Formats: sequence, C-alpha cells, structure tokens
Amino acid sequence: MPKALVVYCSRTGGTLKIAELVAGGLRFDSAETVLKDSKNIKNKNDLAGYGIYAFGSPAYHGEMLQAMKTFLFLAEKAGLV
Repeated sequence: MPKALVVYCSRTGGTLKIAELVAGGLRFDSAETVLKDSKNIKNKNDLAGYGIYAFGSPAYHGEMLQAMKTFLFLAEKAGLV
C-alpha cells in the first residue's frame, strides 16, 4: 500500500476542507494517508517515506501564504521526486 502525505496551509479553513477531501480520495484508493499543516513540518526528515505528495495553499492577492512558501523551500532541500 502506498503512503501519501497531504500538506496544506489554511487561514480560514477552506483549504483544510479541500485537503481533507484529497486525503479521503487517496484513502479510498487504498493509500495510507497522512494530513499535515505545513507549519507542523519542521525538517526534511518529516517528508521521508512517502510515495505520493499533495500540497495546497490558498492564494491572497496572487500569492500563496508565507507558511507554504517556507514549507516548499524545505521540500526542495528534501529532494522529493
């Protein structure tokens, strides 16, 4: 069974609801799925061991939230494929 990580960043809860739907779809497709707020991922080791990744962030004035930008810099260092 593949392992999936769904990482979200949300201010009002809308993106969290969408992330929960994505996670539910992955679980329905038999993936062992973990849902995490981007603020709770502190180092690149937190991203290890997953075969599927999904990231989501709202956009305000055409920009994603700073917490997601910070997370993406960390993900880049993890060398995800």
